Amino acid sequence: MVDFSKELVSEMNAGGSTEMAILKSITNSLARYYTVDKVYISIEGNPYSSGHFEMKKDEFFTVDFKDSSELK
Repeated sequence: MVDFSKELVSEMNAGGSTEMAILKSITNSLARYYTVDKVYISIEGNPYSSGHFEMKKDEFFTVDFKDSSELK
């Protein structure tokens, strides 16, 4: 679980596909570091919610390393 401030959403200023790429990057980074296969992202203690995505309580983002590469 990772909890962000509301500014993650309000300052993102991104379309749906860019927002999804950002969320995928957060999810994959945490998954690789902590060796997990899903990540719960919340905003100030509430399920992640933006103009494009509305997550429910206990709904996770799934790790997806397809089309990603590790920076060295």
